[in-house]
Amino acid sequence: RTPLRAARRQGVPMARALALLLGASIAASLAPSHASVVELDIDNYDAAVGDDHVWAVEISSSRCETCREFAPQWSGAVEQLEGVKFGHVNVDEQGGKALAKKLKALQEGIPNVKLYKSSTPVTISSGSMRTSDWLAGEISKRLQGLAKDEGGLYLKAGAAAGKGEL
Repeated sequence: RTPLRAARRQGVPMARALALLLGASIAASLAPSHASVVELDIDNYDAAVGDDHVWAVEISSSRCETCREFAPQWSGAVEQLEGVKFGHVNVDEQGGKALAKKLKALQEGIPNVKLYKSSTPVTISSGSMRTSDWLAGEISKRLQGLAKDEGGLYLKAGAAAGKGEL
């Protein structure tokens, strides 16, 4: 039994059922495929990116055509990079939109990728399409010279590497 047939049997009009399925499909395609990507919003942002580790954060909207086209490129970059924590901000959600405004990502343009290798984020890409190879390469260049902790995660500039760390 397909989801569409199940919806029709429950009395959901065909157009509504198709719209629901399409919306779920778009949301799934924008969701990062990497298991360790953290969904960030105004409530959890400071605690997440405020730690000593390097973060790469992607900001996007499911309503943005360029963002939808960018999603697989971002996922590919996430798969290529090691030693970085990853975050995603969904501007379609109220908390995500508030965070995107705070980060000035909406002014810069989405999709937007920011790298947190110090207390101040650096914009890697804003408002344009980039390939996964370009993104991974650009982020990797900016990680040079940073220490890693014992778990292999990059530490932000100025963060103290503890005993036994690289």
